Amino acid sequence: MNNFRFYFVYWSNENQGNPKWLRVACSELDPTFSWLTKQLATMLNVPTSACRLRVGDKFVENLSCISSDPNDLNFHSLGETLYLTTFDQNDLGKPIQIFCKINGNSSTVLQCYEHTLVEELKLIVQQKTQSAPCEQRLTFSGQTLENGTRLSDYNVQNNSEIQHQQNMKGGFLKKSNRFVDLADLSAVVEIPFVTSAPEWRLAEKGLCLEGKCENKKCKAFNQMVVINMNMGIFDYFQDMTPLNTKCPICQTEVNVITCALNNCEWRWAGEKQISQYSMKREKLPKDKSFKRVGNVYHYFKVNTETGEHLTSWAALKIETKELHQEQRCQPCNGLIHSGDEFKTQCNHFFHTYCFNNWINSAKQINKPTKCPECNAFLLIE
Repeated sequence: MNNFRFYFVYWSNENQGNPKWLRVACSELDPTFSWLTKQLATMLNVPTSACRLRVGDKFVENLSCISSDPNDLNFHSLGETLYLTTFDQNDLGKPIQIFCKINGNSSTVLQCYEHTLVEELKLIVQQKTQSAPCEQRLTFSGQTLENGTRLSDYNVQNNSEIQHQQNMKGGFLKKSNRFVDLADLSAVVEIPFVTSAPEWRLAEKGLCLEGKCENKKCKAFNQMVVINMNMGIFDYFQDMTPLNTKCPICQTEVNVITCALNNCEWRWAGEKQISQYSMKREKLPKDKSFKRVGNVYHYFKVNTETGEHLTSWAALKIETKELHQEQRCQPCNGLIHSGDEFKTQCNHFFHTYCFNNWINSAKQINKPTKCPECNAFLLIE
């Protein structure tokens, strides 16, 4: 006689109330999560793609099996309770087929739905490529398909082609999304420039990435090297590639963990990942105005051993541009900061408020509008 083991699953539907308990009997000692998901889908008469199973805050695609091993999430300490969320069939939309280009090579056909979750699509891709969902990066029309979103959010339609890239040794995806916490002001150190430095510590204007060279044959081995990104918009998840993160000495890939800025104006925007297995994000206030950094090395320090000042990012962009010479507003003689300036046709800068007052004063006495700096006539709409 088989010894049946019962698994209790707390089930809820995304669009319905009244969650309830389900009981699944199993004669196997260590059933796979895939098997359990199929059993639950059969019980509820829904496709497996409409089921979302987790233990605690960890989703099943990150786990191997329901095991009696105490190291497997302390499964018994959770009272053998799993959590299942299902989505109505109508919420998934119509069945569609899409093409997935694997690592820039051949394409394969994937069967899914208009509103399939990205996490579910990664499970489908896993069946074709044997790559774990956490190792996958899927893109469509230049956009990364993010966990917690659906295909329809990116206008993926029938016969659309998405791109699959795998995070593997020699590939170009990062193995970690751990990077310095730019919101942590206690991490900032301003270091004066010196007249001489090792060639792997030469910084150019703009954004400088830093990481430790791990090539034992390189003379910069075990040293933090500077990788110059100069000016522009740096997207952490798009631009952190082996081509962009090479040691300046040996040209091998460096695991970048922090950055610095100098002689530029800069701002950043991003979202932190709350936990490794959670879809929840912490959206941080966006810097609308640029900050100015002069002739110093504006460095974000990190501790690689303790992880101090590091965080996990779900999205991060750093924008840098050339540092304008210090400008003063002629009417008030005050410094002009980025984001609070008005530029005339004759290329002079003023505070927006001061310039508007200047123009309004001229209009009130019927005088022609001229530049306060050079007295040139201005065309004001």
